[in-house]
Amino acid sequence: MMHVKLTEANSSPSIFEEQNDIVKVSGYAVHEGTFNDITVTAEELQKSVQSLVGKPLLVNHSNNTTSVVGKITQAAVGVDPTNGKKAVAYEANFDAAEKDILRKMQLGFLDSTSVGFGCDHICSICGSEIWKCSHWFGDDGFQLLAKNIEFHELSIVAVPADKDATVKINFSAEDAKRFEELREQKEKIRRTNMSDFETKYNQIVDEFNQFKMDKVDEINELQAQFKAEKDELQTAKADKDTEIFALKNEIDALKQEKDGLMSEVEELKATFAKIEDEKLSSLRTQVMELSKKANFGLTEEEIADMGEPALNRYIEGFSQQLKHMVKIEEPIKEQDVHQYQEESSEDVKLSESLTQRLTQIRG
Repeated sequence: MMHVKLTEANSSPSIFEEQNDIVKVSGYAVHEGTFNDITVTAEELQKSVQSLVGKPLLVNHSNNTTSVVGKITQAAVGVDPTNGKKAVAYEANFDAAEKDILRKMQLGFLDSTSVGFGCDHICSICGSEIWKCSHWFGDDGFQLLAKNIEFHELSIVAVPADKDATVKINFSAEDAKRFEELREQKEKIRRTNMSDFETKYNQIVDEFNQFKMDKVDEINELQAQFKAEKDELQTAKADKDTEIFALKNEIDALKQEKDGLMSEVEELKATFAKIEDEKLSSLRTQVMELSKKANFGLTEEEIADMGEPALNRYIEGFSQQLKHMVKIEEPIKEQDVHQYQEESSEDVKLSESLTQRLTQIRG
């Protein structure tokens, strides 16, 4: 018994050895993907794979007895190593008497299969059957999903839609008619909707154009008013900018004048402090001189921190005391003794009073 793998037929040119009139054939019947507008998922293939077992192996999906060349004996879902996709792998018994087909398979002229199946046709957007929903090809996210797949046959074909195994949606006659009627109905609705849309769009454009014509005088008036107000605002802004610029210049001038006055004030303060120090130094010198004349015994440390009022009080006190001090410059005559004693007594009292006052100032 010979085992022929269709996907390797092109590289297996050996002569078939028949045994019991059967040749084993294997390959991939269908892969996950979208073919002829219908999407087949790996999940649905797994659910339906066993329905392929026992189904006939045909040539070109021809539904007559002479087209039957074998029967599917095994089927399972696996990964096709040539593309990494999930696929239905099958094995079939092939009639060895079909020598012409076998020769073409051996030469690689026939190396593809196509599966026929029935299914429910589900909208990927709403999940309803396509007969019951409003979605269709061209809608965002729309796919026609194959659900509840039932395999009918597997055929050897010359030109596949799937490069590894073609897929034919094998509707029943009734379903095929319904599908075509549905396609025509939905496309007609969409054409009608598009026509309605274009009519409404044109109507809106016409209404808008008429509105613009009706409002053209008002629009022109508003535009003129807007321009006048804009010009007025720009003029006012220019005037304010000029005023602001003048104020800034005035502020800068005042700042410079202030800085000059502050410098002048600092110079006057320094001059005044110098004059004050010289004045106090002169007063302290007078006080020390008068203190020595009055034998009062003041020291420079005692008057070092005194201000002008205190120094003036010392000067006044010392001056009065020195004015009344008794100076004996010549002998006193006998007849003036009595008068001298009286005047001396008064001067001594005054001197004592001044001394007490100076002592109070000192201390």
